[in-house]
Amino acid sequence: MQPLKVKKVGNVFTYNSTNHVFNLEQMDAKNIRGKVNGELGLHDNFSISNRPYKAFQMAKNFHTAEEGYGPWGEFVNIDQNHNSLCKNYYEKANRSDKGKWRTPNQREFMIMYTQDINFIRYTKNGGWYNDDIDYRAYTRTEWKYNKARHFGYNNGILFLDQPTSYNISLRCVRDVDVDSNGNIINE
Repeated sequence: MQPLKVKKVGNVFTYNSTNHVFNLEQMDAKNIRGKVNGELGLHDNFSISNRPYKAFQMAKNFHTAEEGYGPWGEFVNIDQNHNSLCKNYYEKANRSDKGKWRTPNQREFMIMYTQDINFIRYTKNGGWYNDDIDYRAYTRTEWKYNKARHFGYNNGILFLDQPTSYNISLRCVRDVDVDSNGNIINE
């Protein structure tokens, strides 16, 4: 019997640490969706909205102004338009990018996690030795079989939540177009 040959598969994305852009142009067209400016609609894990765009930018920082305690909906589904608190996030001094940021879908979240767990993990020092507070990070994605449950991360585990309150922090993203050097274009 011949030994099993194992082939290592590489990432289908590249990450630019200067502008925090994940470029997914290597992905098959069936695995990406069209560009969205602002929030994705509410969707489940089997939805086309759960696909990434061909490139997305991750916020430089967690949306720390919105740290807090509560259920998913108080952060990710805050108004009749189903916006998340990311709608208020901006990085540009003139705020021209406000309203373009959103909560990542499950697949974008996993890409961020695959690149570096700290891209989705937010821990706040509680002030005492070994008394850090781990904030749960959330996606925009609901579970197809129970829309009261949502995909996220907490304390080393990717999970489906229960409809209850948690310490929550968001890492916003936005769809972008990039040139061949990975620079953002057409803003």
